[in-house]
Amino acid sequence: MAVQIGGIDPILTKSYLPFGVIYDDNADRQGDASFANAIANGPAKVGTGVQYRGGVQLRDGRVVLCPSASPTIGVFDPVTSQMRAGVAHGGPSSRAFCGAILLPGELVLLIADFSDFFLVYDPNRDAIVATIPHGQARPSTSRAHFYTASIGRDNAVYCFHTVQRRMFRIDTMSYTIAPVGAAPEMTSAETAIPFSGSALMRDGRIMLLPRAEAAPLVFDTAKRLWAALAAPAATGSTIFNGGALGPDGKIYCPRGSGSGAPQVFDPISNSWTVLPTPAWITTTAFSGVRVLPGRKLAFIPANGAYFGVYDIATQTWLQGAEVGAAGTANIDGGIVLQDGRIFLIANAAANHMLYTPFTGAAPLPWAFNQSRFTGNMV
Repeated sequence: MAVQIGGIDPILTKSYLPFGVIYDDNADRQGDASFANAIANGPAKVGTGVQYRGGVQLRDGRVVLCPSASPTIGVFDPVTSQMRAGVAHGGPSSRAFCGAILLPGELVLLIADFSDFFLVYDPNRDAIVATIPHGQARPSTSRAHFYTASIGRDNAVYCFHTVQRRMFRIDTMSYTIAPVGAAPEMTSAETAIPFSGSALMRDGRIMLLPRAEAAPLVFDTAKRLWAALAAPAATGSTIFNGGALGPDGKIYCPRGSGSGAPQVFDPISNSWTVLPTPAWITTTAFSGVRVLPGRKLAFIPANGAYFGVYDIATQTWLQGAEVGAAGTANIDGGIVLQDGRIFLIANAAANHMLYTPFTGAAPLPWAFNQSRFTGNMV
C-alpha cells in the first residue's frame, strides 16, 4: 500500500512530496539488513554552544547545515567526512537561524530565529542569492521569531511566528513573505513557545506539532483556515520536541523533556497513542525523529543517553548506541544521509557524529521526479 506523504497520487502507488520527491511504499523493503548500531566521531565542532540547527541534503550527497551560533553556513561532505565553512550569513551571532528547507534549483532557505530576515543560499556557488526581511519585531531576547516551517502543496513555505501567532507564507519564486492567517485564541504575545515544529500531513494540511500536552492546531493552506486537533494523552509533564510524518501517515512526536513518553498521532481517527516505553526510553530525551528504511524510525537523543530505533510494523524498540552521559545535551538533531547513516549535529559534544543504524539496508525509496522541481525529505 502506498502512503500519501505530501501530495496525493490518485492511483495510490506513490507519494509526492514537495518539489517532486516521491516516496514509494511498495519499494520500502529492508531485506537482509542487520542492526549495526555503530557510532563514530565525525568532524570536530568549531566554537561553543549550538553551532548549527538542522540542515538539508543535496542531490550530490552534501549536507548544508543551518547556522545558529556559527557565523557561516556549514557544508558537510559524507564522502570525505570533512566540514567546511561556507559564506558568512550576516545575521546575529547567536540563534541566527533555526532550520533549513530545500527549494527549487537546490537552493536552501534558512528560517529566521533571532534574525530579522530569511536567507536563500546557493550551495553550488556558495553565495546568498536573496534576503527576505520579515518585518516582525521580537519583544525580548528569549523569544524566537519563527519556530516552525513546512512546504505546502503549493510549493510555498509556511512559517508560524511565535509572537504574532500568525502563519506567514513565503513565495519561493518571488521570495516575498506575507501573513495568511492568525491562529485562533492566540493573538497575544506569551512567554512560552506554543509549538515544537510542523509537519505536512498527507491531506496537504500543515500540523503545528505540540510542545506540551495541549491540543495542536492544523492549517489548511488552500482555504486559509485553522482547526484544533485532539490533545495528546496525559502522561506527565511531557515537552515534545518536534516530530515526523511516518510512512504510515501518522505523526510521531518524541519526548524532549519531562516525565512522559513519545506519542503518535493518527490524523484519520484524530487520536493519540502512547508508544511502548522501555525503561531506557524514560531516561532519554530526544532532539528529533527521522524515517529509516524498512518502515522504521530513528529517535535521535538530545541530553544523552541512547538512540531509539522504533519498528512501526512490530511496534517494538531497538536500543541504540549511547552518545554520551545522561543529562548532557550532546546532540541537537540529525540528518539521514543517502548511504543510510545519520549525521548528528553536535551541541555539547566535541565532535559531530555519524550513526549507522543498519548495514545491508536498501536506501530509502525516495526518488527524484525529473519533470518537476527537485528536493528531498531528510
